[in-house]
Amino acid sequence: MKHGPRFFGVKTCTCFLALRAVLKRSRSFRIAANSRLTLLAIGLSASLSTPLMASSFAVTTTLDAVDLIPGDGVCATAIAACSLRAAISEANALAGADTIILPSGNFVLTIAGAAEDENVSGDLDISSSITLQGLGSAQSVIDGNTLDRVLDVHGADNQVALLGLTLRNGIADGAQADSNAGAGLRVGVAVQLQLSEVDVTDNLAIGTLGAIVIENFGCITGSRVRVIGNRLSPIASAFALAGGIATHGAMSCLNLDRSEISANVAQDVGGIYAEAHAPIQMRNSLIAGNVGSVGALLLNQNNTVVFENVTVSSNQGGLAAILNDGGSQLSLRNCTVTKNRAATGSSIVGGIMDVHGMPGTPGLVDISNSIVAGNGPGTTADDCLNIHAGTGGNIVGDSGRCRYVSAVGDQLDVDPQLSPLQDNGGATRSHLPGAAAIDHGSAQNCAALDQRGVTRPQDGDGDGTAVCDAGAVEIYRGLFADSFEAR
Repeated sequence: MKHGPRFFGVKTCTCFLALRAVLKRSRSFRIAANSRLTLLAIGLSASLSTPLMASSFAVTTTLDAVDLIPGDGVCATAIAACSLRAAISEANALAGADTIILPSGNFVLTIAGAAEDENVSGDLDISSSITLQGLGSAQSVIDGNTLDRVLDVHGADNQVALLGLTLRNGIADGAQADSNAGAGLRVGVAVQLQLSEVDVTDNLAIGTLGAIVIENFGCITGSRVRVIGNRLSPIASAFALAGGIATHGAMSCLNLDRSEISANVAQDVGGIYAEAHAPIQMRNSLIAGNVGSVGALLLNQNNTVVFENVTVSSNQGGLAAILNDGGSQLSLRNCTVTKNRAATGSSIVGGIMDVHGMPGTPGLVDISNSIVAGNGPGTTADDCLNIHAGTGGNIVGDSGRCRYVSAVGDQLDVDPQLSPLQDNGGATRSHLPGAAAIDHGSAQNCAALDQRGVTRPQDGDGDGTAVCDAGAVEIYRGLFADSFEAR
């Protein structure tokens, strides 16, 4: 039920006029009348200028049904229950930043009808500032039932939060008029979206479109977000630029922490596609096992991108795991890029390819305290092409063909002896480094924490001096590269 102040409206105005008429009948009451009218007017003005209070709606049914009277303050369907769709309609219709509480359950969308934005059919449309609070990604699941995308968030300057839930089984159809894709989630221009413990998984694409999973024109800030296992439809013709996330425009943003983008499949880019000056920041995260004809990431047009404590591993593509193009700038700090390759045969570059450089002149990708090794084979280079050191402390495997411009403290053509990709603690899987990486980083650009949340620097080699490690994981005394702790 909507909770909030109810204003007097017409009744207040009628009482105001009646009071004034009565008081004016007696000259003896004129001074008192003026005083009382002034106080009443001040009180009425204050009431009318007070903002509406935020409301809270508790969803009570997993059934998909519309609200009877959107905006009446009561979340109620025809069976007198509060459905998720009805709660969103109420929150959309009323002013204030409202909260919707989603219990444990599988909330399957069943009302067919795509390409509308009024939340009456197909996907769920959020068009005001709303917090949608679930009980956790394993408990509160919104299922698109392959009718439409799962969630469409629009309306400039709206502030929306999705907390503790899963979006799955949406479908993006490039033939639909409103499709710029996003089978799991579409974020409109100037929307501010917070994601926390959100899984977006098992979504499909048909036709020609942008991203299978998340299409972003707004600003996304996410923690513990998992974009996993999204793909092209196996039964219909499909072409998608990105299997995971496509982000567009200088006014957009994509900021992810302790997140994972893995096992997504698209025609071009398995993981992330960025264009038109869209900025990206990723920290303490994993990009792994994505498949596309290009690779895992394509930075396409004047993007500014910073990765810190990010592992890019085991992706498959024909050009490179990371392709930097169109004037984009990419900085890697304490990152690990390894085991990326073509699905069959050889890619052009296994790891990172920057199209801007040439022999003797590096491109626009710089790395600090990072490992770029064990990728490929590549026909041009295994690990990288045209990248350069930022502040050193890097390990680069195939440095000669990379045209790598090194800095003091770099180790070239060295095997970092990485462990398999595995659970080493923290929110995402990682590779533990071997001896060549331990205590061989640079103090400059040393991240304060590693991918798992371990404090940097540590004395990993036991010589009494704490020095930053190269790569996304910091080894501390007693934890070895085989993940066994000393006793």
